Amino acid sequence: MESLGVDLSHNSLISNSKDNISEIDNDSEVDIPYTELDYINDNPELIQQLSCPLCKLPVGPDALRITTCGHVFCRDHLYRWLEEKEICPIDHKPIVADGFTKEYLIPQAADLLKVRCPYSNCIDDSEINDNNNKKIIVNCNWVGVRNELINHLKHECLSYEISCPNNNCTYKAQRNEILNYHQKECPWRSVVCSNKGCNAKIYAKDLEMHDNDCPLKIIKCPNNGCNISIVRHEMQDHIWKCQYVKKDLNWLIQKCDYLQDLNIFQKKLIHELEEITKIQKEKIKFIQKKSESIPFYNLGWCLKMPTALNPKDKSKLLSLSNFNLRAKYINNNEEIMNDSDENINSSIPALIRSNYPINKKYGLYYFEIEILSVDTSNTVIGIGLTIKDNDLYMKMPGWTPNTYGYHSDNGQLYIESGSGISYGPTFTSGDIVGCGIHTFNKTLFFTKNGKNLGNIPKQVTITEDLYPTISINSGEIEANFGQKPFIFDIDNYFSIPYDH
Repeated sequence: MESLGVDLSHNSLISNSKDNISEIDNDSEVDIPYTELDYINDNPELIQQLSCPLCKLPVGPDALRITTCGHVFCRDHLYRWLEEKEICPIDHKPIVADGFTKEYLIPQAADLLKVRCPYSNCIDDSEINDNNNKKIIVNCNWVGVRNELINHLKHECLSYEISCPNNNCTYKAQRNEILNYHQKECPWRSVVCSNKGCNAKIYAKDLEMHDNDCPLKIIKCPNNGCNISIVRHEMQDHIWKCQYVKKDLNWLIQKCDYLQDLNIFQKKLIHELEEITKIQKEKIKFIQKKSESIPFYNLGWCLKMPTALNPKDKSKLLSLSNFNLRAKYINNNEEIMNDSDENINSSIPALIRSNYPINKKYGLYYFEIEILSVDTSNTVIGIGLTIKDNDLYMKMPGWTPNTYGYHSDNGQLYIESGSGISYGPTFTSGDIVGCGIHTFNKTLFFTKNGKNLGNIPKQVTITEDLYPTISINSGEIEANFGQKPFIFDIDNYFSIPYDH
């Protein structure tokens, strides 16, 4: 047939995109009546070439092409034909099973034909709408290419029938009536209570019912002679006090009922508050338990103050554990037995500093160590402050310039010298020893088991950063930088003036 031999080489007639076809195929909201479209007959020959030989109308997006002869038909029309005859309607050649494929090019060309809106000639059926008003029928004058029709119907056509967008509303009408008339009166439209402070969103059909119960609606006192108007939820309290109220037997009965209801309400409220308090307490316990599992040394990142021992600033004779708060002396026949450092020996002091120096701007700083275990025959433990350059081996705190230390073996104080001076008692396993410094008046003191041993007899030199430091030659210690309460009452000490 000549009509299906159209020259598809004219690119001006064919869209290269298949998106429009797939959009129409997959669109379930808008059903295009392709067999009822009114085409603008400005090119009859072209319309004939793009038409289905069976229905004599331009093919739709569901067109099929017979693979043996190449003829193209509307899908539904071809299926109906094949129910009676299994031959091509044009050349009468047999059609094998699955002998056709989906056609794209001719429907795309047909999509560029001009059509009128299917709702250009709507019939006035004189129906009555929900508001007992006659429906307003609008005819659409839109004219455009066919592939723009679906967008026109979905978004523009005032004559296209749509459903009311309000939830639960089943009313359907032309878009013009829905937008311009029905939505303004729809009982399912959302409205806001006009009473000041309420702002409740409700359906229009429920507005009157809500207004009769709204606690924020201003109402007039029902007692004769009283001109007071207040919000509804305060009216009952006013009525009991109103000077115009008639205090008869009925009033007494009502007030008794009111007080009884009020008592029940208050008990219920108290119970709810107790439950809320119980839940909040459980949450607080949970948060506290969680916070205990968070390593205290993480605070050092924001506070820039000592919170743990520094694994990068320690002797190789020491190992760390418990979030870098516990230091243990390692024997020569254990982890470091193959170490090449000729200075390392199991009997020499091993030193470790904190992760941050003391922050001078805080005025007072204090820390403690607990001696967990010692070798009673030769243990020497030193606690104090050192600068960064102090050697990690052989140098106890206090033996070198700008370092200060209190030693366990003799209870002596070492101030920037290898010679000690008498200061306090010795200390050993089970003891808790602390070190505190006033950065403002440059005084340093030590404590043992919660007792202050007094200030050292010399002001501290604070030209360089000072680090809390521990040195041991055997045993194990654990440092406390404030992650748990101190044995020494530092709060009470801090409240005493600096010149104490």
